[in-house]
Amino acid sequence: MGSILMERKILVTGCSGLVGIEVCMTLAHNRNIHVIGVDIKRNKYLPNGFDNFTYYNLDLTDKKAVDSLFEQYPDLDGVIIVLELKVLQLEQKKNH
Repeated sequence: MGSILMERKILVTGCSGLVGIEVCMTLAHNRNIHVIGVDIKRNKYLPNGFDNFTYYNLDLTDKKAVDSLFEQYPDLDGVIIVLELKVLQLEQKKNH
């Protein structure tokens, strides 16, 4: 009896950074994973040509936008949070 492969849905925050792009590309190569990438700025190196990759320009501090995303994908199988040090350093400079 053959196995049934179900599509998994994985949300990746910070998908436009160096680490986020690598995570998205690695996941997108597995056609059984629907990758939902979220960031406030789209990077030209994000996966192109993958029908299992969806990008959302989204500010994670916007509660209504985040709630809307989770309403659209209530059956997520996982969330990968990618936050790069460069972003943290910029935020720290901005707050001082």
